[in-house]
Amino acid sequence: MDISQLTQALSNTLHHELRAQAEAQLEQVHKAPEFTQYLLQVVLHENTPLEVQQAASVYLKNMVYRYWKQRETVEGEEPYYCIPDQTKQVLRGNLVEAIIRVQPLVRSQLCVMLEHVIKLDFPEKWTGVVDDVLRFISLNTQQAWLGGMLSLYQLAKKYKFREDNKRMVYLKAMSVFLPLMQQQTTQLLGDLSIPSLQLQHVILKILYALIEYHLPLSLLNENTIPGWMHILHSVIDRTEPKECAEIQDEEDRAKHEFWKLKKWALSIIVRIFERYGSPHNVDHNYQLLAQYYMKMFNDNTMQVLLKQLELKRSGQFITPKMLHLILNYLKQAVDHAASWKLLKPYFQVIFQELVFPLLCYSDKDDQLWHDDPYEFIRQKYDVFVELESPVIAGVTFVQEACKTRKNILDQVLTYCLNILYTPDESRSPRLKDGALHTIGSIATVLLRKKSYKTQIEQMLATHVFSEFQSSHGYLRARACWCIQNFSDIKYSSEESLQFVLEQVLQCLLGQQALPIKVEAAIALQQLIKGQALAQNYIESHVNRIIQELLVVIKETENDDLTGVLEELIDTYPHQIGDVAVGLCQHLATAFNEIFEATQQNEEDSYKALTALGIMGAIQSLVKATINQPQILLMLEGTMANMIAGMLKNGVMDFYDELLNLLYLFTCVGVSPTMWCLLPIIYEMFQQDGSDFFNEIMPVLSNYVRVGGDTFIFDPKHGEMIVSMCTATLQSHIDEDAQRHSCKMLEILVLEHPGKLDQWIPSIVQCALDRLTKSLETPELKTWCIQVVVASLYANTTLVMGLLETIHFPNSKEPITDQFVSQWVKDADQFVGVHDKKLSVLGFCALLHCPHRPAAVLNNAHHFVPAIIIQLNALVQAYQDIAKENSDEDVSCEEEVGDVEELSSDEDNIDEEALKYMKSLKKKQQQVENAASSVQSAGKGSLAGGDNEDDEISDDDDDISSLIRSSLEMEYSTAIDSVDTSMDEFWIFKTTLEGLSANQPNWYQRVTGKLSPHQVELLKSLMVYAEQRRAQTESERIEAQGGYEFTITEVPQTFQFT
Repeated sequence: MDISQLTQALSNTLHHELRAQAEAQLEQVHKAPEFTQYLLQVVLHENTPLEVQQAASVYLKNMVYRYWKQRETVEGEEPYYCIPDQTKQVLRGNLVEAIIRVQPLVRSQLCVMLEHVIKLDFPEKWTGVVDDVLRFISLNTQQAWLGGMLSLYQLAKKYKFREDNKRMVYLKAMSVFLPLMQQQTTQLLGDLSIPSLQLQHVILKILYALIEYHLPLSLLNENTIPGWMHILHSVIDRTEPKECAEIQDEEDRAKHEFWKLKKWALSIIVRIFERYGSPHNVDHNYQLLAQYYMKMFNDNTMQVLLKQLELKRSGQFITPKMLHLILNYLKQAVDHAASWKLLKPYFQVIFQELVFPLLCYSDKDDQLWHDDPYEFIRQKYDVFVELESPVIAGVTFVQEACKTRKNILDQVLTYCLNILYTPDESRSPRLKDGALHTIGSIATVLLRKKSYKTQIEQMLATHVFSEFQSSHGYLRARACWCIQNFSDIKYSSEESLQFVLEQVLQCLLGQQALPIKVEAAIALQQLIKGQALAQNYIESHVNRIIQELLVVIKETENDDLTGVLEELIDTYPHQIGDVAVGLCQHLATAFNEIFEATQQNEEDSYKALTALGIMGAIQSLVKATINQPQILLMLEGTMANMIAGMLKNGVMDFYDELLNLLYLFTCVGVSPTMWCLLPIIYEMFQQDGSDFFNEIMPVLSNYVRVGGDTFIFDPKHGEMIVSMCTATLQSHIDEDAQRHSCKMLEILVLEHPGKLDQWIPSIVQCALDRLTKSLETPELKTWCIQVVVASLYANTTLVMGLLETIHFPNSKEPITDQFVSQWVKDADQFVGVHDKKLSVLGFCALLHCPHRPAAVLNNAHHFVPAIIIQLNALVQAYQDIAKENSDEDVSCEEEVGDVEELSSDEDNIDEEALKYMKSLKKKQQQVENAASSVQSAGKGSLAGGDNEDDEISDDDDDISSLIRSSLEMEYSTAIDSVDTSMDEFWIFKTTLEGLSANQPNWYQRVTGKLSPHQVELLKSLMVYAEQRRAQTESERIEAQGGYEFTITEVPQTFQFT
């Protein structure tokens, strides 16, 4: 296919009647070597129609996404197609120029493609993008600058989350670009043309990406920040051009490049202030920067922002997003004495004339309430709307001021109470809504001040209770909302609480508008949480409430209501049992309807959240009935087909929830229905690869651990699980999934020792094969070793024989010596309690094994020292765990006292945040030190003799107890039982005693080279084993209800001979 034929085929894809044939034609030739280059030529050809250019750019982007990354071909399958390196080189060399030359619609596709290429190739395979951008912007045309900066922005997105020490190559590039960007933007400040604004817009987006999570002090310091602050202040302070001001629709006006540029300038200033410019509340690395910012820029910034608010107050236009950002800045400014002194004189004006109107029911609210209540509810509860809502920003600003600064709470309350005490005929009901909205928003502050806390019930009785019968629906909704915010107050009588409950129930169950029902439902949820008596009163209404909730959820698709449903299910599990099946059917139907709607409009995140919430409610329902097997089986029947269908159809957005449901259904037992779903899970895994193995693993663990003999009886069960685990270990996905697969293999061999021996050879082979390939982290190496150790523990003779038959590539020697040596060498890398215990048990099994090849004999004197290291670390780890459990058991109620307000010359210092950051930094350093120590550990540290390296220092203990294995907390195995028979200390003790009595020569070989220090440690471990044995026996007898067991005297020394 030549370029003209390709152009025609792409053109045909735009016509419905020709599309199928054209797409089939393109699919046939897309792997041709020249195909991808031809697509780029079609995109760049000046005579190509724009719509065909756009089609070519989309096809080119999809080609890059599908075929750019080199993938390893699985043996027996057709080689995976990848764009040839020569073609990649051509594309990389032309991408930046293409972005500069093409039209905006096409440019957006090429930018997405460039982002993907940078993500995979920069800097290892391609640093040329930096040179290309620099070369083109040196042409000094606006088009070249815009395309160059758009290209640079794709690079910025790759590194926005990384710390400076992990983005050095990017910072080196930015050290060249940042001064040029600053110079160019400064020159453009007086140019308000659309191309100029677009370029400034992209430059500020790059700057924001640079500082969003980590600010590079090497690039932004006292020499460079003043220039950028001048730019940002100038952009914010600019007067709106006439052509922009003439746009009538405010939403369209806010989308103009002028206002988008202001938004990004404000976003940068707010980010700098809240993350790097607030003394006492930032990471220690930024303390000097924070002091510098407050001294040099805060006053000017405050003046610029206050000027914008004055414009808003005088009736001029600023976008809601700008108002949101300004109020966020002012919220942060409240905490600092210097900025508060500037803000304090204007607080009342800002609150009364700017923030308070935001909190009142508006004309826009009224139109939505009556014309589109669904949208009214969505805007009030959608978290994505809240992220840019000036209402939320205004609330948090007032909350912070009332909580932090003296006399502000009194000023705010006085203003609101004056409105509330104004007679109804002299006051707009919307003002009452705003006053109640304000008071409810500062509820947490009021409830922490004794002088106000005792008056809350009277305030509710005087100003809120009557609104349950208001003729204005929005005030009935506000009454329910107020009850939510004061749900845990102490009522003076049961009658008062019962009155509130009756009114809320009437709002939910009566003939009310949907927004009222939503507020009532959430109020009910909060009352259940906050009032013990409420639970008893509501109990008799549970079924009616649930039925009404199902209707409202269906009509509003509100995610918060699914939380209410979950609360009811959790609180009233016995009542739910009677209606569980019907409820599950309703929820499943509602989910299917909302899911189908999301498929038609994939961008509707509100519906998607509601669908997720319904899944959460179903999960709560299953949890509530998990100990009622008959009901659980019926719920399985209701959900099984839906789960199977969605897994088969690859509905990835809900995999987490579907797999979690399967996990819950299999926690207690595995029914025939659930066994039928295992092959479907396997098919889903085959279809979507290893990306979801972490989510699949809890279900697989239940099949193995709970499935019992049924799992063992059918060899296909083991075959599927082993296949999934080995495929994940052989894949190129992140190593976290590979660690999970190792853990799953561990569970498999440890749960059924001796019953799944047919899988051990392939399991051991796979783990050893992975050890021969590159590893990003040392942890995965240890996990692979653990798989072999677990197999060795399960069947020592079989595995030792296998090791003698397996060879590393390019080696004729059995793998046994390399494996045993590596295991011994890495003894201190088994970081979790389970991991250490498994290693000890594996070594003990090895000591017992009569089959002792040369590798075992040659390393024999290292086994006991390795065990000593691990047991000594386990002693410390168990002590740490006991201390943590003890600390959790100690609980004390904090006495609620008055909030300490600050005077105008005091800073609000978040002591807890500072303490947390210091602790986090210390732990991070400890972990890094531990990892460094682990990686540098060598075989010599386990050798015998008097070498000091053989001794276990206190630091070694600290490192061992520092790190906990998250997987061992999520998944237990058969060896994690507290049963005495599985106690690693006792097993080690009896193993040595048995060798000493029955195999003295072997005993001498494994203990003969212990250093004096190791001998002392061994003695103490023997004593510790006796003490653990006695303590466990005491606990066992007490648990059986026998006499109170008194621990017999345990010898404090152990004669080691």
